[in-house]
Amino acid sequence: MRILPIVLASLGLLGGTASVSETLLPGVLTLSAVPLTYRRIAYKHRLDPRALYQVALQTSGRAGAYNPNPLPWPWTLTICAGATCQILYLPDRATLYEVAQAALAQDLTLHLGPVGYTYRQDDVLPLWTATDPKVSLNAWAQAAATAQRAPVSAARDRLTSPGSRHAARSALSPTSAASPAPLRGHARAKRYTPLINRISREEGVNPALIHAVVTVESNYHPGALSHAGAEGLMQLMPATAERFGLAATERTDPAKNLRAGIRYLKFLHRYFQGDIALMLAGYNAGEGAVEKYNRTVPPYPETQAYVKKVQGLLARYSIPGASS
Repeated sequence: MRILPIVLASLGLLGGTASVSETLLPGVLTLSAVPLTYRRIAYKHRLDPRALYQVALQTSGRAGAYNPNPLPWPWTLTICAGATCQILYLPDRATLYEVAQAALAQDLTLHLGPVGYTYRQDDVLPLWTATDPKVSLNAWAQAAATAQRAPVSAARDRLTSPGSRHAARSALSPTSAASPAPLRGHARAKRYTPLINRISREEGVNPALIHAVVTVESNYHPGALSHAGAEGLMQLMPATAERFGLAATERTDPAKNLRAGIRYLKFLHRYFQGDIALMLAGYNAGEGAVEKYNRTVPPYPETQAYVKKVQGLLARYSIPGASS
């Protein structure tokens, strides 16, 4: 397999490799030895902070002139072509992004950041966003927490009727997205319907769902601004907009706001394993609120009303010929 060395050589980065087994690790980690960022993210996802930090040390631990004990390196990138992998400790985020972008263009597998978050071409996170070590650490922790809960989710699924599971999972499926959403009633809605339909299909999402969300969030007003600071058609909060690659100057751009909001919905859909109600609750109140109440719709009147209204509009907009 010669692709990987050629890519790295072309970037002037072909050099030494590192093996996880060669990294010097402390025998026992105490909680006080775990940096605050790791503790916060671990607690958010109900993981052991020491285990999360141990993964980071194993994946990207690197000793330096001023730190004889290894510390996770935030700009670590592992590029794999089949079974051949190269570990790179890059100097900064910009270089990490440049190298990752070039490797991604070669259809190579990327593992980003201190814990090696696996990044794919169809990832819901923009590549630049994923190169933020806190973002990749959080995404990895979410995936690990979801994997831990998989047996519980499987048991819960067995208690749910197959018909209702299928209906919930199909709302974001590419097959559902193939059905055209009708033009909405008022002039502003009609203006943005073609754009919503197009971007929804490009993202593999049912347009009817996005119309339902936009109706409730902004009533198709691209310049909508909530008292809490949410902006645009999809009413994205500043932190969420940044998380999904939307600059401050782009938050009211209809196409960019839609795409970022849809990607956030896709992320929540995957995070909550296809549960539409939890996805919508997470969109309204944040995934942390849903986790706080043991993966149920939080008992907030606003959130419960929001979920019910969007689901009702989704059912209505999914009927051919329906309009708002």
